[in-house]
Amino acid sequence: MANIYKIGTKVQAVDELGRWESAVVCKESGDGWIVRFPGWSSEHNRHIVSESEIRPPVPPKEEQMRRNGMCYPRGEAPSSKQINYMMRLVAEDEIRSRYVDGVVKYVDIYNRQMTLSSGEIVVANNLTLPGIKLNWLI
Repeated sequence: MANIYKIGTKVQAVDELGRWESAVVCKESGDGWIVRFPGWSSEHNRHIVSESEIRPPVPPKEEQMRRNGMCYPRGEAPSSKQINYMMRLVAEDEIRSRYVDGVVKYVDIYNRQMTLSSGEIVVANNLTLPGIKLNWLI
């Protein structure tokens, strides 16, 4: 594996809860990187060996869209309740969405999506909130 991230590089990495978080590479190893999560003690540093669990920093989805002169189509933006619910999810939580149910593997708050253990991607605006009546089923 090529060490494309050098010591001190700001990245985003999957933490121990399966959430994409801001991180800094603090050590390179032959099979990956040791990253630290700012604001957390060194006991939370993580050895990343899979390139699928580290990436260059990306801004939140809305900022990405704004930079490209885009916006969500009317009625398709995730609600603040969906975003807040998503921010509390961690790996191994079970979720329901409009199209698929499953177990969370990664939570990517920056891209407003979750990767399920099945490999399927669920975007925040398709999340079904606990205790919420499903209007599209009425």
